[in-house]
Amino acid sequence: MTTLRRIAHVRSGDKGNAASLSVIAYAPEFYPLLIEQVTAARVAERLGAAATGPVTCYRVDAIEALNFRIDGVLGGGVSRNRLLDVYGKSLCTAMLDLPVFVPTALTPLLAGPGDAPALLAGSWELVAYRRRQHGETLFPFGPDARGWISYTGEGRMSATLCERARPPMRKPVDARWNGDRDELAAAAASYLAYTGTYVVHEDRVEHLVEACSYPNWIGTTLTRWFDWVEQDGDMLLRLVTAPPERDDARELVSELLWRRWQQPGGGA
Repeated sequence: MTTLRRIAHVRSGDKGNAASLSVIAYAPEFYPLLIEQVTAARVAERLGAAATGPVTCYRVDAIEALNFRIDGVLGGGVSRNRLLDVYGKSLCTAMLDLPVFVPTALTPLLAGPGDAPALLAGSWELVAYRRRQHGETLFPFGPDARGWISYTGEGRMSATLCERARPPMRKPVDARWNGDRDELAAAAASYLAYTGTYVVHEDRVEHLVEACSYPNWIGTTLTRWFDWVEQDGDMLLRLVTAPPERDDARELVSELLWRRWQQPGGGA
């Protein structure tokens, strides 16, 4: 017998006037255990008075996750920021200590304190990139920007963002070295890429930048708070440049949504 924290990651969120909890298996072998043991009835029992309404479970097989909708928690117009600050941590803490049975054959896979990167490992394709400030939403690379971010199991990462429609240069051969200055400037303004190492904490990931198309970021640490958002049956990874509980409309905050990349035909 062990606890949920050793086989899955738990994140809180909101869905309208309902709270949500995402329980994501650290390894594919643990997903059947989640389905069998982490049921809606058991979650409701575990949360007790914190779950003031029905608890509904949705399976997200593509990423070996269970998503629980907890109705009634956000009655009275409580904002998402307050949910994450007041309810989120208590809901997650209660769930992480949920007892679960793990067969002896799977015990070598049990996660320790340093295994959180397993959640992010892999490649992700950009779904949306936007910035918010003073109540205005901006799209730095347009509303249909393209992008990819990858995290390796060895602790390295790389990210690429660009406009979807980038016109070719008039000089296709060696244009990047002797092209027109305006063309070179436009190409640089429509593209961002960097690479380095990363460190995962409970609610944020730090990107330690070693090389970057924007030289000012080289040698810096970019902190991205992460959580999970359900959209069209997928569980998306959300990265933001400010912690969710900090609610300052004047602050420029970037938000990026990512979907785990899969090969055509559904293979990982």
